[in-house]
Order: sequence, then structure tokens, then C-alpha cells
Amino acid sequence: VPDTYTKLEDEDSNTKFQKMLDMFDDNDDIQNVWHNLEY
Repeated sequence: VPDTYTKLEDEDSNTKFQKMLDMFDDNDDIQNVWHNLEY
């Protein structure tokens, strides 16, 4: 659990971040991904 969270201000950044997470999820070599982004 992170001590501090980060919030992306614009919708474009949120979309790009979500796309990146989806790409990680599709990659079988990646086991875990953590982030401190607040939705």
C-alpha cells in the first residue's frame, strides 16, 4: 500500500495509463504491476 498517491489531471493521461496497464496484463512475462495512481 503506497504512502502517497498520485492523481493524473487530464483524461488523455488517464487513457494512456490504462492502455499501458492493459498491455502489461496481456504480456505473459509480466507477473505483477504496482502503481500509486489514484483513480
